Amino acid sequence: MIDNIGEVLIPENGAIFGQIYRVKDVVTLLFIHLIIIVTFFKSKKFEVSYRRPLLGLASLIVYIILVIFAPYSKEELSAFAKTMSDYYLNSSSKHIGEAYKNIDSILNYQFESTHPEDKKDIILVHLESYSGIYINKKINDKYVTPVMNELYKEGLSFKHFYSNSIQTIKGQYATLCSLVPLPRGKASYRVDSSKLDCLPRVLGQMGYTTYFHDSFGNPGFDNTHDFIKKSGFEYIKTSREIESKPGVLKWGWGVQDDFSYRYFVENIEEFKLNKKPIFAMIQTVSNHMWFDRVPKDQKEIFPDEKHLTEAFINSLHASDKYLGTLINELKEKKIFDNSIIIITGDHSFPNSEHGMKSNAAGAYEEFFRVPLLIISKSQNLDGNIESINGSQVDIKPTVLDLIGYKGEVQSAGETLLTKSERSSYLVQPYNGTFLSVVKHPYKVIWNKRNNRWQYFNLELDPEERSPIKKENKEIKALKKEIGFIFANEEYATQFTPKED
Repeated sequence: MIDNIGEVLIPENGAIFGQIYRVKDVVTLLFIHLIIIVTFFKSKKFEVSYRRPLLGLASLIVYIILVIFAPYSKEELSAFAKTMSDYYLNSSSKHIGEAYKNIDSILNYQFESTHPEDKKDIILVHLESYSGIYINKKINDKYVTPVMNELYKEGLSFKHFYSNSIQTIKGQYATLCSLVPLPRGKASYRVDSSKLDCLPRVLGQMGYTTYFHDSFGNPGFDNTHDFIKKSGFEYIKTSREIESKPGVLKWGWGVQDDFSYRYFVENIEEFKLNKKPIFAMIQTVSNHMWFDRVPKDQKEIFPDEKHLTEAFINSLHASDKYLGTLINELKEKKIFDNSIIIITGDHSFPNSEHGMKSNAAGAYEEFFRVPLLIISKSQNLDGNIESINGSQVDIKPTVLDLIGYKGEVQSAGETLLTKSERSSYLVQPYNGTFLSVVKHPYKVIWNKRNNRWQYFNLELDPEERSPIKKENKEIKALKKEIGFIFANEEYATQFTPKED
């Protein structure tokens, strides 16, 4: 909760609160408080005695100590207090384990691409809240993601690909810096990314022009601008620059994505005039929670949507349609065939698949599964990989592999081009903290608050309805890998930003 307190007052979040709390809720709350206040002043039962203040203070201190150090209680107040104390006060070092004590040597290694050096233009698309579980799926006899479905035929894709966490800034950190997002806090505040070898910095050192486009018009949100700049991007633009232009549509959290895509490609063309290769990344925004701001004439799957689950499908479908605009623009400008194009999601979002509508509630597949598509026409990448998983931390080494990079790399992932088995580390930092490790077909989930484990075989049980009751050797090994998440946190937070 404290992690997000700085963003509470922005107008877009105000709309979210307006959707959660209706007028009748506010009126009811005010009425209850009015009754309490009136009763307080009229009844002697509520008079406060000041004759034994030390006893009262001592009792309060004892209560706080019991709440913090006792096992988790089912009573909400004490459970909340216990979660807060664990989140901010407890060290992560006790969870790391011997295997990751020397995390520096694990995360920093010599990288040798098997490809010849080829500094191709690189286009990276981060799609807002784009759930990978709806790809090639029909609802009401219509494909939810028809554009993505067709694009999958043009490149290399992974069915079991994951965002490493559940928020945009955490996804950007994992994708660009190839480190597992922090279980506590946000790296955009806690880590000085200028001291990390994030992808834009590495590419900039190789002679690339680097450009980041944020479709959301507030670059200060989640300290995004500072993080992006320190990560090595030379140019940063937002869609706020075009929102007042005639004909540009703005709703929800910002300019409609198709307009942002056109502006993004215009800027790429301009930057390419310097004859240098370009690394350009766009973060979209239209498909943002709570997904019900899509214009009426664009609600194609549920024209008369009745609840948020239908709104989510309409919004995802619209987001997919806007993606078609980007592809058409890249092809029209002769950029598509000569570039490496990577399309993924910043994070996924649940749509009641397990009865949950908030991405801060659990750690099932729908919380983390996002698309991954890599298109590079000259390198003949194709196929849909189903038996091997990957995650955002694998994107940086994959890009470096594609352009023939040789040298030291800082990464919690590995290139996807080898199609080798690897573990994917998933961080759900809220609601008591859920940490997960996937190594297909097995998946383990640890709820830190309750110290409760769940195990799944995603091949036999893809919808996670029947947890495995007995541990096998693969599950036991994955449980130990939870320590890698905490080791990443200790490594990254040694690079603390300097206070101005």
